[in-house]
This record gives sequence, C-alpha cells and structure tokens, in this order.
Amino acid sequence: MICIQFINQLLINRSTSAQKERTFLEQFFVLAVFLDAIECNNCTVGSSLSTSLTKFSVSLYQATSKSIGKYDNIVLSPSSISLVLAMTLIGARGNTANQIKKAFHMTFQDDETIACNIGALNRPAKGNGNILSSVNRVLVSDEFRLTESFRSTLQNQFTATAENINFSLPLTIETINKQIEKLTNDKITNLIPKGSFGAQTKLILLNAIYFKGNWLKAFDSTKSQVSPFYVSPNHKPIPTKMMVSRNYFRTAFINEANLQALELPYSGSQFSMVILLPNRLNGLALLESSLSSKLLDLIDRRWNKIQVDVVIPIFKFESSPDLKRALRSVGIVDLFNDDADLSGISGSKDLYVTDAFHRTIIEVNEKGTEAAAATARSFRRTPFIPKFVADHPFIFLIRDTRTNTIRFVGRFCKPEKIWLDG
Repeated sequence: MICIQFINQLLINRSTSAQKERTFLEQFFVLAVFLDAIECNNCTVGSSLSTSLTKFSVSLYQATSKSIGKYDNIVLSPSSISLVLAMTLIGARGNTANQIKKAFHMTFQDDETIACNIGALNRPAKGNGNILSSVNRVLVSDEFRLTESFRSTLQNQFTATAENINFSLPLTIETINKQIEKLTNDKITNLIPKGSFGAQTKLILLNAIYFKGNWLKAFDSTKSQVSPFYVSPNHKPIPTKMMVSRNYFRTAFINEANLQALELPYSGSQFSMVILLPNRLNGLALLESSLSSKLLDLIDRRWNKIQVDVVIPIFKFESSPDLKRALRSVGIVDLFNDDADLSGISGSKDLYVTDAFHRTIIEVNEKGTEAAAATARSFRRTPFIPKFVADHPFIFLIRDTRTNTIRFVGRFCKPEKIWLDG
C-alpha cells in the first residue's frame, strides 16, 4: 500500500513601493495523497504532452536533489506541482508566462491549452481497491475581484468553485483548517499556522487530494525480514525491515547506465511504482545526473516480465524540499520577484509570488490486493531466479500508466528508525 500526503503553498504578494499600500494574495494548495480530480472536456493527453511533463519532472527532481543533503530522502509530486503552475499560468502574462511554459517544455502551446491538457491528466480513478478523490476550492475575500476570464478558467478547467470569506475574522484560519482536515480524510490537520494571513489576504486556492493504492501483487507480511541497508560504503549498515516477494514482475537491466529497474503495479494497473536501483552502492549520484526522459524511454523498451526475488525496504518519511529554489533552478524566475506579471488574476501587474512551500509524506508497506488470476501459469520457470535487492539508495517513481506521466518521484537513501520496530 502507498499513502502520500502532499502540501503545496504559494504566497503571492504585491510588489512594494512608496506610493501604494500593499496587500497579500495567498494561495494554499493542499494535496493530501496523490493526483487531482480534474475533468477537462475536449482535452486529451498525447505523447508530446507526456514527454514534456516527464522532462519537467526530471528537471524538478534533479534541482531538488542538489539543494538538500547528500543522504536525505526526497519525495515530491511533479504532477501536482504542474497543476499549481497551470493554475498560476492562466493568470500570468508576458515573460512570466513564457518561463512557466518553457519549464514545462510547452512553448509551442497557448496558456489555456496547457491548462486544459494538464487538467486532463488528473481525472479521478476508483475501484480495484484504490481510492482517488479530489476537491478544488477558491476562497476569495469579499473585497477582492478576480478577472472574469481567470474565474471562468478555474471553474471550467479545474472545477474550482469560488466561495467568499472574511479573512479578517479570528476564526477564519481555524475554519479553513477544519475544511482541509475534512477534505483530506483527517490526514492534514492545522495546515495553516496562526498569523499566516489576515485582513490583507485576498485569495486562497485550495486543492485537496486523497489517494490510497493497493499492490496488485501483495507482499506477505509474514515473510518480511530485518536486513542491512547500506547508506554508503562509508556508513555502518542500518538494520531495516524489508518486504520480500517471489513473483513475476517487469524488470529491466540497463548495463550502459549501471542500473536495474523494477515495476510494482497497483491493483487496476493504472498506477505503478518503478524503482531505479544503481548497480553500485554509491551509484545514486551518477544515476541522478544521468536521469532523463530518454533513459526512462530506454527502460520502457527493455521491460521483461520474469520471475524475480524482490527485497525492498518498508519505509515512511516526510519531505519538505525548497520548492521556490527548485522552480528558480528550472527557469521560473520572474514569478518570484517584481518582474512578475500576474495581471490575468485581478488586472493588477504588481502581484508576485513571495514563496512556495511543499510537503509530502510517503508510506510504502506490504499491504495490497492479490490479483485474481495466478501469473505463475503464464510463464516458464527458469532454473536461475534473478534477485532485485534494494539494500542501498535508489530512485522511485509513481507513474500513471494510462497517460505515461510521473505523478511522484523521490529517492530513498536512509531508513527511518520507526520502521525497525515494524
């Protein structure tokens, strides 16, 4: 089973000057566990869009990995961050919009098409033991006016309905936090700290998502074992609880990149986790630098479904990377300074994003739903059973096999103590 909680918050401010009194325009995006329930009519996900978003996902991951400790765990949602940027893009103009489009590798499309297509990536999914639900809301100050085109696009492309609220009331933060708690099945509590906003706040864009996925081929918890995990050749191995399975999985051995890959599908097979494991204990840095859409395409061409002994760690960790720094690194710069042009939001050109915060919690364990049909009958047994032992740092992806896009990407470098006790 995988449970992911994702929180994304953009703070948008008016640029300061001696002539004008400044107000705040804040956006809080709460994404609690995977994907977005966005239905976009007449929009489809083509191969060019998938390729563009994969490039964005890889670039964002690489930028994030460079900004944190060498052995820190990471998890982030490029798909959900794409949604946040797409919602911002419909209000962006000029170079601000161009930088977002360039980061998306979509300079050839107009803003509304991009927003519509990214929305099409996030249709809800249900059944096969999986739960995926989402709600988009827009909380607007009584005195703040959205442009009609911005309001219309939010409603039509992101199914986000606007609700008027008085941000100056003392109980407003508590009220919004309770809404968020309800929308996220009590997973996210007290998201917005006291004092985060007040009478000057004009707008909050809120997106709450809940996802729970079961493995297609469950791991037997009675076979889980404690084994050493090697953070690096220079670190003492850490005893870590591992889940174990012998089954038929898609694997790929990419000798030219010194890695092996494993795909673990979720029930229904729309989503899967892909683990990229370097052949060497200290091979993660090289793998991160060589990660690209071309490498992922190569892995897709090399998939081979075979019987394999799988050993991977049970893990749960929280990651809060510097999203603002990462977005700057991929070329989105003007959005965060006085050069920003977000006049499509309210008609004013003096809005800009002051900061962006991102929090994700991921949990991976044995739970899942066994497929109804036995796979062992479909394949010939081999005398040698390959092993996939993830006992050193690796990259993982959560992919949407329907659209061939990366929903989550991260790396596991160091076990958390909590999992030693099971």
